[in-house]
Amino acid sequence: MSQVINVYLSSRGTDKKHDAFRSALDILKELLLKYQRTHSITIAGDFNASFHRQYKETQDELFKNFCKDNQIVLPSNYSIDHTYHQGDSKSQIDYILTKPRENDNESTEYMHVKILSEGHNTSDHYPVSADFSVRLQTTQTQHSGDIVTKINWEKVDKANYEQNLKDELKHKKNI
Repeated sequence: MSQVINVYLSSRGTDKKHDAFRSALDILKELLLKYQRTHSITIAGDFNASFHRQYKETQDELFKNFCKDNQIVLPSNYSIDHTYHQGDSKSQIDYILTKPRENDNESTEYMHVKILSEGHNTSDHYPVSADFSVRLQTTQTQHSGDIVTKINWEKVDKANYEQNLKDELKHKKNI
């Protein structure tokens, strides 16, 4: 199974924003703990942190350590081009990241990620898209033919039921 998580992490700046960023990483960690054993996980969105920023930024270090500690990876073919621009400032802060399901050597996923920088985009962020190829393993479950029903006593004619039960018991010799 696969789980997709969309994120928008707080931008950098004040201590309050750094606290909000840490809090968002804590929530993301809870989601990873919930799904990592049963799902491959894709996390996409505006992380407001970068793997490739030229100058050191606190959130970048928190982000990189979080990804490393939780085995979250950047697809190998991910472009190093920028996804955000404001005036002369450019950086890559929008990502589509993956975390394979725990102890799963069978599922192989391939992701081709594109930064869509062409066209008429009015945002200061470029869209990022991904094409997935997933090999799925099917399993067939056989269900028994026995159907178990529960008597709804609200709808039963109890006097008739009692009489039928007495008649059945009269014919049983070993009871």
